[in-house]
Amino acid sequence: MEYAEDRWVRHLRDGTNPRAWRSVLGLSILILASAAILFAEFTHPSFVVADFASHGRGRGSSVLLPVLLLGVGLYFAISSRDRSKSDRRALALIRASSTPAFYLPVTDSDSGNDHVVMWTVDRDGLHAWTPSSKTPVRSVPWSTLETITLAEQWVSRAGANQAYALAIDLADNDSIVLRCRSTIGRSYPASVTKLDILMRVLRSLRRELDRADK
Repeated sequence: MEYAEDRWVRHLRDGTNPRAWRSVLGLSILILASAAILFAEFTHPSFVVADFASHGRGRGSSVLLPVLLLGVGLYFAISSRDRSKSDRRALALIRASSTPAFYLPVTDSDSGNDHVVMWTVDRDGLHAWTPSSKTPVRSVPWSTLETITLAEQWVSRAGANQAYALAIDLADNDSIVLRCRSTIGRSYPASVTKLDILMRVLRSLRRELDRADK
């Protein structure tokens, strides 16, 4: 398997969560700092009034910025907690019935089931899993898989097309788009760089596993 020396790829190979202390620490600092700033502003309203007066109505950054940061911190904290729980349930069901060679967490996939949180890779092909199903909700045999490429979309701020998912082209003009996560237990999507690595990892696994079954 390519990129097996990368730590985050090894976590996906083994189906393990990396240590979350950095993320927890960062979110805690963001939430506490935002809350502290808001508390200071509400206990010193004269500063807020002066800021609005100097920047114009609706442009007072002293209030809007900490509110935004607090909301972002809470959103990521809650979504990461929920995602971690659903991933743990899915992993327990997967390990009870199979031994995958690779785990691919997703934020979304057009697999016909909105609750898919993870795909696995083994000698038979790719399999989609939910946190509640004891068996895969969809399986893609290697024999039906034609290509694994990057799905791209236009990004106006970059002025170019950028990868946002993996595109799995199948026989009979069918396809699957996997919006991947790079980490089990986290809610945020994989970066463009990591999507490219995941594409290469899946291609190498296909060569190894499909050949091993013959």
